[in-house]
Amino acid sequence: MFKSRLRKLTKDAHLGQVFKNFGLLLSGRGVAGVLSLGTLALMGRGLAPAQFGIVVLVYTYSMALKGLVSIQPVAAVIHFGVAALQRKETDAFKRLITYTFLIDWAGGIVAALLAISLAPFAARFLHWDTTATHYAQLYCLVLFFAAEPTAKGVLRLFNRFDLLSVQGIIRPSVRVTGVAIAYFVHAPLGGYLMAWFASDLAHYVTLLLVARAETRKQVGGPLFIGFDLRRVHKECPRLWHYMLTLYWQNLLDLVQKQIATLLAGVLFGPVAAGLYKVAWDFSNVLSKPVFMLRNLILPDLARLWHQRDKAFRRLTFRSGAIAGSVSALILMVVIFAGRPLISLVMGPSYGDAAPLLSLLVLASTIDLYGFALRPAGYAMGRPGTIVSINTVAMVIYGVLFFGLSARFGLLAPGLAAAVAAFISLIALGVAIVRLSAPKNVEA
Repeated sequence: MFKSRLRKLTKDAHLGQVFKNFGLLLSGRGVAGVLSLGTLALMGRGLAPAQFGIVVLVYTYSMALKGLVSIQPVAAVIHFGVAALQRKETDAFKRLITYTFLIDWAGGIVAALLAISLAPFAARFLHWDTTATHYAQLYCLVLFFAAEPTAKGVLRLFNRFDLLSVQGIIRPSVRVTGVAIAYFVHAPLGGYLMAWFASDLAHYVTLLLVARAETRKQVGGPLFIGFDLRRVHKECPRLWHYMLTLYWQNLLDLVQKQIATLLAGVLFGPVAAGLYKVAWDFSNVLSKPVFMLRNLILPDLARLWHQRDKAFRRLTFRSGAIAGSVSALILMVVIFAGRPLISLVMGPSYGDAAPLLSLLVLASTIDLYGFALRPAGYAMGRPGTIVSINTVAMVIYGVLFFGLSARFGLLAPGLAAAVAAFISLIALGVAIVRLSAPKNVEA
């Protein structure tokens, strides 16, 4: 019965396109996942747990500052870019991406300067000595090149998920190569951080080059045709309102992606931060597909909503049903095989991350059932509704994280993530049902 129902669902043309693109991204992500596991395995054996935790905290600190400062206009590029290209206004599209790229670049510069200057202050809470603090400051120099959101947005808009898939392998490939060299030459902690730095730099530079080449191919002519701030805002009304609303959502996402790791380091020390990172990376088998599916379905939902197509609602809910059902089966495997898998890859000292892994995978499974709800709200131009719901869910997450940490230790963030994901799923589902009612689609 399940197979027949799944077969019926996947006959939907829009669903077929979404999962075709997902297959492209997942193929690249599968290679990247294997390479990332190789990186973890080498680091788990080449570094003591406390040193591994320091690498994790340095990386997470830099990404947290980047996330706090960056506006992340990916969804705005898609939302306003779709409208401009459907009107065949390529010059308006060029002005939009020039503007958002400048926002990306400015965000990277500010993030780098803040991260470098605040590192000595952060060291007091993250248990860094002077050497680790200097490593963190050097590592944060890579943020000067972290102008990636617009590049991702245009590649998704042009349906070039094949390029995103291939480019997505560059960072883990460079990282595992660098870590392998550090491991075999018995490099100190700094050698492993250099490998991570090189991989991030390679990722940012190649993504910009690929996106630039594809944009020139799609729209033709010079990409920079002048910069007129007033004209951009006239052509893209409420652009900053849209971006700032989604910026708040990015901050909410940042809590579980980066801030939770930092809090684990603050509350329980570098070793616990390393364990959390291990559990989080293993759970990315599911959490990354959630992120990928949200990003790849947004252009399709935006087009359907602009066309007032009734398939909008069908695509939103059916895609979640398929993804969540598959994820639930994987969750069962993780529950029973999580500890031996982590111990095999990382070594026995990291096996204690298994219970947290199960909880994080449970949260990811819940997210997958509703992965299309957030982009559906964005496509309808109602990001405020989505962000308001997720803000409430994240407040609950924070309360549970701190409230349960004394009793459950490192399990607290996993329990908090599962509860927050469930609350978000129910509330978002109700909101999208109401907003996508037939009378609204036909309006």
